[in-house]
Amino acid sequence: MPALDDTDLACLIALQADPRASWRELGAATGIAERTVARRIKRLMDADALRVIAEADPLATGRGVVLHAWVRCRSGRVAEAAEALARLGLTQLVVTLAGTADLMAELTLADAADMPDVVTRVLPSIDGVEHVEARLVLRPFRRAGQWRIQAGDAPPEGPESAVAQPPAALTESEQRIVAHLMRDG
Repeated sequence: MPALDDTDLACLIALQADPRASWRELGAATGIAERTVARRIKRLMDADALRVIAEADPLATGRGVVLHAWVRCRSGRVAEAAEALARLGLTQLVVTLAGTADLMAELTLADAADMPDVVTRVLPSIDGVEHVEARLVLRPFRRAGQWRIQAGDAPPEGPESAVAQPPAALTESEQRIVAHLMRDG
């Protein structure tokens, strides 16, 4: 991975603030030449150090529920269980852990009524899984997609940025757009 310097960080901060901005707009926002911004972001993308994605938040859109699952695996089976868990269509995130659980996963379910089946049948059926503990997310205060790179002299974000908004109803057209952006941000 390439080392990040102040120019890279300025480009990333501007891209986070406006992910659909043109190179010209990002250059203007950073005070860095448009070609330099384009070259730096392309370099980070080519190195797989940066991905531009769209993430639908089911809690904010009222389209599903989020389940966090902590999974303990049989010895030597963590990597293969993680890969299998990551391939589930409802999985948003899988990470390995140190502690009482080997894996943590965030899954999006259509409805809370799906939780018993996922927790008692789907997750335990993954080869290598020994134990599953799960909880439904009731209310988010901050999601990963809300995280922003802070400039070196910027004050930390205040608590007002963490206030949960009521679910936003999406039209059918907006739902199709979100589905497309999730495939290719």
